Amino acid sequence: MAAVFNDLIRTASGSQGQGEHIFQTDDTKAVVKASGYFNAFVDIVKVGDLIHVAGDLDGTPYTCALMVDANDGTTVTVIENAFTPFPGVILSFPNISTKAADAGVIRQVAPFAGTIEKISSVLNDVLATGDATLTAKIGSTGVTDGVITIAESGSAAGDIDSVDPTALNIIAEDDMISVTGGGASTATGTATVNMLILPT
Repeated sequence: MAAVFNDLIRTASGSQGQGEHIFQTDDTKAVVKASGYFNAFVDIVKVGDLIHVAGDLDGTPYTCALMVDANDGTTVTVIENAFTPFPGVILSFPNISTKAADAGVIRQVAPFAGTIEKISSVLNDVLATGDATLTAKIGSTGVTDGVITIAESGSAAGDIDSVDPTALNIIAEDDMISVTGGGASTATGTATVNMLILPT
């Protein structure tokens, strides 16, 4: 099976003539990726062109990104995963108190359903007396392995720490997500927390 000429729409052009296209078809991914499938466009697509495919529209729809790998004037070949889109959204929780007595908390609303993949912090001030903790929660439930501990010993503004949650990290759209400062530091200071959320 081959691509139908009218199903390819050019959407953009690069400075060196390469283009970006949208392609819709009822064909499966295996068929679309086969060498020669895009031969009907041999005079249109160039090596380096990106093709965004919406396929199997009459069955189990899928999307994929292809790049034209070769075009010898007769046969067009493509490769998958020509580019990697940004994997998710970063929620930022700025100026969380790292002073134990303050127990500062910052809250955000989940913009979509997804999974909290990584939580990172950067310290804005030196700690004193003891370590600081930053605890992530979804609603009132703590995220498993979602507590960052910032060591007081040798602490300095700019210190970076991170954790990778392992469970209880699934969110629904409009869930309340929070990060709470704690620990044993007696110094007045703050940290900023970034949370990587991958949509599901």
